Amino acid sequence: MARPRAAAQPAGVAFSTAGIHPHDARHAGDGGIAELRALAVGSPHVVAIGECGLDFNRNFSPPATQEHVFLEQVLLAAELRSNDRVYTRLVTTEEKHERITSR
Repeated sequence: MARPRAAAQPAGVAFSTAGIHPHDARHAGDGGIAELRALAVGSPHVVAIGECGLDFNRNFSPPATQEHVFLEQVLLAAELRSNDRVYTRLVTTEEKHERITSR
């Protein structure tokens, strides 16, 4: 028996997210969000912005840079009326809220 699938998803089509992981935030540069916007708008298969967020465990990117890039991605998701896939590690909900909303 065939497994059921959503009618909106044709067989053989995969969907994805597009985002800048907190480890890579330091590499986003000035054009990172513009490139992400172009990818999200240019492909019907990109259905959400992510994985984005904060990771203060290893700090491969400085916390302030992570916060900036995360906020830009959340704003992009809101602008595009997209979902977002948020990733956090070693950051409490209160810390995230305070760090992001205080900007």
